[in-house]
Amino acid sequence: MTTIPASIDPFFFKVTTLDANRDFYVRDWTDTAASGDNGVEPSTHPYFFTTSDVWNRRSNAAGPFNANDQPTNEDPRNGTGVHGRNWAFARIRRNASGVADTVTAKFLFSEFGTGSNFQVAGSAAGLTVPFAGGDLVKTAPGLQWQLAATSSTHLCLAVEISTASDPIVPPSLLGHAPGWPTTDLMVLNDNNKAQRNMGVYPASGTTPLEYYGIVHNAALFARDIELEYEIDPRALRFLRSLELAEVGGKARGGQQSGTLVIPGVQPGENRWIRIALPAAAKAPGPLPVLFFERHDGVRVNGFAVAPLPTTPDVAAGANVTFHADVLRRAGAVFANPKLATAADAALKAVGKGQRIAPTAYATFLKRGLPLLEEVAKQAGAGDSGDTFGVARGAAALSKSLGRAATAPNAHSNLLHALDARLTATQKAQGDVADILQTVLWMLEVLRGRKLTAVLKAIDKPTVTFVAAYEQGRVGADGYPTYVREVLPALEKLGARNPAVAEAVKQMTANVGNAQLLQGAHRRLVDSISRN
Repeated sequence: MTTIPASIDPFFFKVTTLDANRDFYVRDWTDTAASGDNGVEPSTHPYFFTTSDVWNRRSNAAGPFNANDQPTNEDPRNGTGVHGRNWAFARIRRNASGVADTVTAKFLFSEFGTGSNFQVAGSAAGLTVPFAGGDLVKTAPGLQWQLAATSSTHLCLAVEISTASDPIVPPSLLGHAPGWPTTDLMVLNDNNKAQRNMGVYPASGTTPLEYYGIVHNAALFARDIELEYEIDPRALRFLRSLELAEVGGKARGGQQSGTLVIPGVQPGENRWIRIALPAAAKAPGPLPVLFFERHDGVRVNGFAVAPLPTTPDVAAGANVTFHADVLRRAGAVFANPKLATAADAALKAVGKGQRIAPTAYATFLKRGLPLLEEVAKQAGAGDSGDTFGVARGAAALSKSLGRAATAPNAHSNLLHALDARLTATQKAQGDVADILQTVLWMLEVLRGRKLTAVLKAIDKPTVTFVAAYEQGRVGADGYPTYVREVLPALEKLGARNPAVAEAVKQMTANVGNAQLLQGAHRRLVDSISRN
């Protein structure tokens, strides 16, 4: 008899051992042209989200692979029509040829950070990639997907591939985050899944850099979230230390590595961290700083930020492009059409080459600062403590005008702060990505409170909805129908709980708006859990 040590993770088995010519996979990592993931499960590389073979492009062309055989990712674009049009790509492999087969590839996206739940990118059906008998490696054709004007362009992208004989290990990432709800290692343990969750940001000059990441509790219980962090060993020569701070909270971290503990995070709650790094103008990039969400000693998810020191014209071009994304987003959020017009003008200033000369950049900043300050003021309304540093960032950029050494990074810092502030404002109202988590959390709370009558009333429609959602047969569009079915049972809980009654009232009022409906639904579950 062999004793197996206890583990929080489920053990995954494929019922039938696949021949190598039937076992398709997407690489979690590629280090060099001669060293990359060979499909072994679980994946062996600790950094499974930085150089994976799933990536985004802003045109229907896969783009070049660098000297290390890594794809060239581009941040998505947001907006309506052509402005928000993107293409998702994946490189699919197998280790032996001999049989023809057809692979289905489905793409998903989530907010940048850790714990955010995935949504469908493009068609829920995905696309098919035919493999001839002799094919070992194929890059899937680009799948067009649209990113809404109100969305941040800092995202995580994932792919799930399957064939009739080689399906994904359930559950799907759809509606979930890696590692949750059961601390299973969805991506590491399944070579049919891969994700890219690293932001690479061109930088130039002497101003210290600031970035933001979301920390979302994807579990169905309240917990302290542990973030293990480290500067990539290859970047230590140029990034000697970092500073971390929970936005609006007390958690702090620093030095080259460590653990940041964010206390008391409720299910579905979002917190943010600010990542401050020294400027590294002359370093070869990118310079990754890695974050791992850890639970009971196990790394369940992760993300990375990576400044990319470059020439002033390239850094300025990236900033102006991001400037356009933020303005377009703010224009949609605040219903201000002049911001979309300014975004178009910004893109015109950089052109297809994505560069802008220092003199032209200085002029652009001088002319564009008043509008950016207006957006900063509107985005920061109600945030008297300036928790995201929006007002501070606007003041820093104003002082940097005309200073080539400090303006680019100051501009970048303000844009990142604005983007994070806009995301926080939106998520406070609700989040369609959290629909499934909210439904599952509701079941967990009702069971814990032994509200059997309500559970019995909502059981059938809930089981049907969860299964359909995880399979991609319904999404946010099917959520109102489900809520209408279960509301009568939930209304009865409001008789003894005013907070529940108010949440039910808000759900009823917003049943036609999936985002606001989810926000009210979460408040309902939270009120029941505290009763």
